Amino acid sequence: MVSPCDLPRDAEVIERLGTNDRYLFIINHTDADALAPIAEQATELLTGESVAGQIKVPAGGVRVVVQPLR
Repeated sequence: MVSPCDLPRDAEVIERLGTNDRYLFIINHTDADALAPIAEQATELLTGESVAGQIKVPAGGVRVVVQPLR
C-alpha cells in the first residue's frame, strides 16, 4: 500500500478494492517524474510490468497497479 505521506508533493494515490484485488491509481500532477513507493509485489496494468519497491510515475501521468488481496 502507498501512504500519501510517502508521495512527492502534488502526487496522489487512490485505492479501490475489488473482490480479489487492490487497485492503486497513482497520479502525478507535477511537471517532473516522481517515484512512488510500492510496499508489495504488484503489476502495472497499463504496461503489464511487474513492480516492487517503487514505481516511476511520469510528469503529468498516471500509473495503475494491482495487488492481490491476502
